[in-house]
Formats: sequence, structure tokens, C-alpha cells
Amino acid sequence: MERERVFISYSKKHRDLTVELASYLNSCGLTVWWDQDLVARGRSRMISGKFGQVCEQAGRTIGRISGVSMFQIERIGLSPELPKLVATGALNATDFDLVGVALGEPPIRACKTGLVAARQANAVERVVTHWNGKESEDTASPGDFVVTSLARDGSILRDAHGQANIYVIRAARMLELYAPVAVIKLMASDAGQAYRPIGTVDALFFAGGFDIIAPWGERQLGAAGYLVRNGGDVYGNHKDTFEATYVRI
Repeated sequence: MERERVFISYSKKHRDLTVELASYLNSCGLTVWWDQDLVARGRSRMISGKFGQVCEQAGRTIGRISGVSMFQIERIGLSPELPKLVATGALNATDFDLVGVALGEPPIRACKTGLVAARQANAVERVVTHWNGKESEDTASPGDFVVTSLARDGSILRDAHGQANIYVIRAARMLELYAPVAVIKLMASDAGQAYRPIGTVDALFFAGGFDIIAPWGERQLGAAGYLVRNGGDVYGNHKDTFEATYVRI
């Protein structure tokens, strides 16, 4: 069987990374060509980045972040094939850009429109995030915020099984992302105080879902959803919860 062929386009200042990448791709069974004298220039499916590369191989798009993490975009289902993001390490803001290039779609810009309810943990607390099944879990330390997504009418947002969408935000990040709204009394007072969102996010849609490592180190799963870049954090958000609480701008 003929080996898949790959061309690497790179910047001269990233030559060491290119040598590493070429060696890695050869070990994956690919035939690799790269212009060691930087004479030829042209377009290809190989995308070059400061710390990583992405390439298309055997129906998958693979991303390698040098020495740190790897992601791939699988194509699942039939007519049409649906993209699914799989990552074996936590992704950062630069990785998000590489994922977007590999996906072949520009990110959308969105802002959160609904309120959330948030309370501070008084002790170490394990929090499981659900949306039509377990999505992820995290541990809140004392002072961290346990956040509950709210519907637009102020009620707790729940999935088809009646589970609330609850997650953790670190104490140091909370006021960067949300501002308290003291004048609103929540329908579920035990969920904490009302907060309104601040700022915008970038998001990439994966109709085939995601299986990634969240910034807090836990596996995060979604049947269909968005990869979200919120400042320096990159994480998954289920399609239903994202579209219920965000609006494109």
C-alpha cells in the first residue's frame, strides 16, 4: 500500500521543530518532504505554527504540540461525516487556533446572555458536570465557586434527565468572568447569588462531539458541542448548554 505523502511548510526560525515533526511523521508511516533550503513556496494541508503543526492523515487531522500534547479531528458517521475533536492533553489558546485551522472553519465570537448562580465552597467539594450524561468532574477548594447555569427565565437549566449543569470556577478567575447582580433574587436560593457574564468567547463547533482534557486536568466528553476559548482557558461546552446561554455577535 502506498504511504501517505505530506509536505511541511515552515519558517526558517522553526527549523528545529520541523526536524522533530518530520521525524515524528515518518514514525507514523508517512512519506515526508520539506524544503530544507526554503526555496519552494506553496499551499498545502500542512499548517505551520510557532509551537505545533497539524496534518491530514488517513481521514483524520492530527495536531502535535511539540513535546506537550496532541489532538486529532476524527470524521465519524456517514453522509455527512461529522468532525469529532479528541485531545490527549489540555489545550491552550494557541492550540485553539491550530484546531480551527485543522477543522477548516473560522471560530465564532459569542457572549453569554443569561445569568448564573454561584456560591463559594466552604470545604473541598467534588463537582460532577452533567448534560444528558456525565460530561466532566472537578474539585472545588474552599473559596472556589460552584456555578449553576440558569435558563433565560432565571430557573435552573436542566437536561433531559432533570440534571442541573453545575461546574467549578477558581476563586481567582470568578470576577474576571462574572460580576455579581445583587438586585436579582434567584428562584433557587440554595444555588447561590446571581452573577452576570463579562466579556466574550471564541468557539468552534464539533457536530461529532469532543473527548478532551479540560484545563482542570479531567476528561471532558460531549456528544456534540463547542470548543470554547475563554481568555487563556480552552474547554468543551455541550451544544445545548452553549446555545441556551450564549448568543453570537
